[in-house]
Amino acid sequence: MKNNGELHSVKNALKILKAFKINDYQKGVLDLADELGISKSSVHRLLKTLESEGFVTKAKNNAKYELGISLIELNSIYLKHLDIYDVTLESMMKLITLTGETSHLAILKNDAIVYLNKLSNQQTVEVESHIGHSNYLHCTASGRVLLAYSSTNTIKRILDQPFMRFTPRTIVDANLLQKELQNTKEKGYAVVRGEYRTNMTSIAVPIKNQQSKVIAAINIVAPTNRLTDEKINYYIRLLREESAKITKKIGYLSFQ
Repeated sequence: MKNNGELHSVKNALKILKAFKINDYQKGVLDLADELGISKSSVHRLLKTLESEGFVTKAKNNAKYELGISLIELNSIYLKHLDIYDVTLESMMKLITLTGETSHLAILKNDAIVYLNKLSNQQTVEVESHIGHSNYLHCTASGRVLLAYSSTNTIKRILDQPFMRFTPRTIVDANLLQKELQNTKEKGYAVVRGEYRTNMTSIAVPIKNQQSKVIAAINIVAPTNRLTDEKINYYIRLLREESAKITKKIGYLSFQ
């Protein structure tokens, strides 16, 4: 019985960790108890245990909890052993050297994008992101690319959900977003201006394996006032060139 009880506690602790979402990143004891059907006392006890090990932490502005640094540390170990991380590193270093901007490598996971890597030039304006960070599909260039090349069922499921508005430019209408996704797939890249952060523009292209399956996206993010149309076209060309090189290195890798 003790072993069964311990196993049950482990499962509940994992359920608690998985309950945190990109658009619902702070949870209280009552929130988790109601959502997961676990008693308040058990949730409180498990949160305290998770907190002591760094897997959750108390939010600064309220009594709720957020995911903690230990998850990022474990995630970093996992990422270091992904082939896609290694084979894209040289290309990302080249991108930030030639552009002086920030570059991300992202995959699609749990209806969001997750950054597997982030590189920045020392002179780059700081972009609010980090390795392991989740971000939105509808208002980022990497998100548009990864969603555009997803299955019809995945696209429909995402389009049926409500979208958060971050700036006046954020597309929150499903029909307009569907047109953007079609446009992205036709062009083979996405440019998103000021939809997530008012003064930032992101440009992304897909990374495909040799079976033409999209397994990741690579981007460049820069302040909008630094991006002329000529520079955007140059960055798109750079991204496409590096994406093609990565595809040759990847071979038939598929990890999604």
